[in-house]
Amino acid sequence: MTLPSENTAGPLRDYGRRALGLALLAIALMAASAGNSRLVDYVQDIVLQCGIAVILAVSLNIVNGFTGQFSIGHAGFMSVGAYCGASITYLEAQRLHGGQPGIAWMLLAMLAGGLVAALFGYLVGVPSLRLRGDYLAIVTLGFGEIIRVVMENINEISPKLQFMGGAMGFYNVPTLTTFPLVFGVAALVIIISRNLKVSSHGLAFLSVREDEVAADAMGVNTTSVKVTAFVLAAFFAGIGGVLFAHSLFFQPQTFNFILSMNYVVMIVLGGSGSITGAAAAAIVLTALPEYLKSIQDKIHFHDEYRLVIYALLLVMTMILRPQGVFANGELRWPWKRKSAPHDGPDDATSDPPPSELVPQLPEGVGHQILEITALGKKFGGLSALEDVNIDMAPGELIGLIGPNGAGKTTLFNMLTGVYQPSDGTIAYCGAAICGQRQWARGPRAALLAMDFCVALIGGFIVAAIMSTALVPALLTPFDHTLQAVIRWAFIVAAAAAAIITAPRRRRTRPGLKPYQFAERGIARTFQNIRLFPNLTVLENVRIGTYLRRKTNLFDALFRSIRLKKEEAHSIQFCRQLLHRFGLQDSEGELARNLPYGDQRRLEIVRALATHPRLLLLDEPAAGMNPQEKTSLMDLIRQIREEYNLTILLIEHDMKVVMGICERIYVLDYGKIIASGTPEEVRKNPRVIAAYLGEEIGDDTTGAAEAQPEPV
Repeated sequence: MTLPSENTAGPLRDYGRRALGLALLAIALMAASAGNSRLVDYVQDIVLQCGIAVILAVSLNIVNGFTGQFSIGHAGFMSVGAYCGASITYLEAQRLHGGQPGIAWMLLAMLAGGLVAALFGYLVGVPSLRLRGDYLAIVTLGFGEIIRVVMENINEISPKLQFMGGAMGFYNVPTLTTFPLVFGVAALVIIISRNLKVSSHGLAFLSVREDEVAADAMGVNTTSVKVTAFVLAAFFAGIGGVLFAHSLFFQPQTFNFILSMNYVVMIVLGGSGSITGAAAAAIVLTALPEYLKSIQDKIHFHDEYRLVIYALLLVMTMILRPQGVFANGELRWPWKRKSAPHDGPDDATSDPPPSELVPQLPEGVGHQILEITALGKKFGGLSALEDVNIDMAPGELIGLIGPNGAGKTTLFNMLTGVYQPSDGTIAYCGAAICGQRQWARGPRAALLAMDFCVALIGGFIVAAIMSTALVPALLTPFDHTLQAVIRWAFIVAAAAAAIITAPRRRRTRPGLKPYQFAERGIARTFQNIRLFPNLTVLENVRIGTYLRRKTNLFDALFRSIRLKKEEAHSIQFCRQLLHRFGLQDSEGELARNLPYGDQRRLEIVRALATHPRLLLLDEPAAGMNPQEKTSLMDLIRQIREEYNLTILLIEHDMKVVMGICERIYVLDYGKIIASGTPEEVRKNPRVIAAYLGEEIGDDTTGAAEAQPEPV
């Protein structure tokens, strides 16, 4: 038993180590600054630009590397921070009649630049991060270009902003950037990024990169995670922009597309997702062109040749090491002991108690845990499901069978929020979670009022554009009157449209997202295994516990004591699950390296880690040999009995279904054609006809004796 004094000593020891680390870092920065001051000014500038590049590359790595998004407008956020921070110190210098603002003003400028850039990151990220791949790249590229054009024409926007210089550049910005400031911020960004990466919150970021659909099913709000990554990266980019603005002269053209692509190249070269790789590549790619300049001067090369050599070095690196120099890994101290697979709590091999794994059903819940009523789903003119009715009592193990294309996986996708039904409802624990969920009067009235306000704003904007387009010149009183009439006509039309269409709008609530289904206790596996292949077995299971966390992002960024306690408990719990299902020896292996049968088991373990009440298994025996199928049947029975789960099973192998299910529903062409006990379904002529392709005649005696074969 741990003594109270030990509980106090642990946090104090941790804070002491952090204070010592900060002190050593400060001493190292001061010593390095003293050495840097002895270098020529040209080399000092290169050193400072290397540090700023580290800040920008590591921050962009949070978006492009951790979450797997493709942003190529990072220089836009850098420019926002640069202009905001430079404006603060410039105006203070003017107040001091040319004097230099103190370090406090520089810190204020860095904070303001970071916050404004983060605000722009949020405004850009919320609508654009619903896009993926090339579309997201185009949006971020457009943002960077918009910011550049706005800054070039800032003089025409407002006379009060003329001090920013417009296209000519921002002159007379105080030179406040110092070696300790740059590399202190760079060290802070690296430490925060590392803290995030190794935390459960960072695992959620990585899960989005690996498989967004699976991450959603495990309870990760993928949209929120991507927006958070975007805002965090923009915040650090803004700080980097402030440091850049106070070290060199800059103009809008400085923060162009080429600068954004340089940071993308740093991440790709160093290794997408690797903090060490991004930092190292930032230093090399910032210093290398300057080094090549010195060689160029000695051998009298033309400048074009230097650029060609630089490009060839990059191309050769990508050919020889396409995953980047560090890939997803990090540089570790050679003397640091690698943790053993089973380091951790003494009871890590004990079975997780059912009371901890499965939350109790809420009081007042009726007899049925799941009620599907008249459910239908249409894709265009194709009806995938029609009038499906299923009910499940707590603790039941029910099978769902049918030929390929019958609509089984479509039903699972609606039970987990991937699809929204066209008709019918799904009730879970007595509450409607999908389908026709009516808004209450109060919330609906508030939403309709918001729609009315949006319609007025939109009408006003359109009216302003159309009135000036139709009546460009105001030469007579009639022109003024006509323009006012046009404006009010559009505004009144927008308001009338909002009022007329109000009875048909906001009648039903939008469907829940997949992560919200997981939060309510519905977990699933997939027909085609969807593990996170480049994460370890233990990390895959830990992502399943993410939705039950109590810590927040700031706990992760600064490695708070309560985060460490929560993660220690989470790791212990996950190791208990792995030990229970015989995967404890593989916890350090990448999920993609496991045998097929172990991958199937790991997917079930990961689903159990979400603390479900209802478990959906989508063809878990697919691809298994007879021995593995027998083990799987035993495993499913044990899961249901030990953890008191309700299980809905899709499976083509009749031996598995008939061997473990208590009741069976049969789907064919999107409709339930039979239901009952395994024996009743086995003898049902409609089931036999669906599987064997036989027509049902008047005499079904012979058909009743037939047995459906495994498909």
